[in-house]
Amino acid sequence: MRDLFAVGVDQYVQTMTARQPSRALLTVPHDGAGEALFGPFVPMRRTGCSARDCGVWPIVRDVIVEQSVNVVRGLLPRCYVDYNRDAAEAYEMPQFAASHAQYHGTIFAQVRQMQQWFDTKELLVLDVHGFSNQPSYAPRGGYDIVLGTGNRRAVVHGEPDRALAEHLRACGYEVFLPEITVQNPRPGHIDYLNGGYTVRRIAREFGVSAIQIEIARRFRRRDAAAVGTKLSADLAAFLKEYNQK
Repeated sequence: MRDLFAVGVDQYVQTMTARQPSRALLTVPHDGAGEALFGPFVPMRRTGCSARDCGVWPIVRDVIVEQSVNVVRGLLPRCYVDYNRDAAEAYEMPQFAASHAQYHGTIFAQVRQMQQWFDTKELLVLDVHGFSNQPSYAPRGGYDIVLGTGNRRAVVHGEPDRALAEHLRACGYEVFLPEITVQNPRPGHIDYLNGGYTVRRIAREFGVSAIQIEIARRFRRRDAAAVGTKLSADLAAFLKEYNQK
């Protein structure tokens, strides 16, 4: 596997660059180190969500074993820095500013490099997250996957979100795919799964389509490795086809 990637770690940001040029980039902001990294000696953030998206990294890791794509992963615990937020909201201790800047700077560098190899219209960024509580608009039994694109505002070219949703549904998953005509399933309520800071900024600044993938907890549990492994294989199959188009 080491022969497939150039691997680096800088300012608590892990980078895996596929040696074979890829049209896809996976980002992992919330499944790095655990809260015990600094022990009780460093104060945690007092505002915002601090929960770790446990089990996301093993799914992404298994994806890239099957299909080599670029990866950027934030390693600092979310209780200290939320990489999926603007710097003004991401951290409270200035010591974490460098890691936040490195994370987004690395993503931008990866996107620029991909633009050197391929047409911008062909690129895709998948920001991978996990969710535990089903949204109020979920069907009985809940969603397996929620695709957040700011109601398709982060989909700049083509329909990669719809292609991904169709692929996952064909694999047997219950998938929520937002449409531009549905501004909010519950007017007056914030939709936390609707695509965050990273995907919207990439779409706005680089003209690259970006999707926030939210994975239900049942696929990320340690006692559910089989379903998590299947999801990895199914995502890898989509990315393989996407890279070959």
